[in-house]
Amino acid sequence: MTLYLIIDKNRILKFALSSASTKHNFKPKKRIEDLARIALPDDFFDKRQRANAPKEK
Repeated sequence: MTLYLIIDKNRILKFALSSASTKHNFKPKKRIEDLARIALPDDFFDKRQRANAPKEK
């Protein structure tokens, strides 16, 4: 669920972790975060942050 929210719905990591942890009653969010970071490429968050940055004038 966390990967679905991050990739398909363009949610931020913190929101995706919180939603998945609450819905599936899995409390160690750090474990979910570690697994999500393993599944995604190293530069995934950097690319998305650059793409969403405000354009310079």
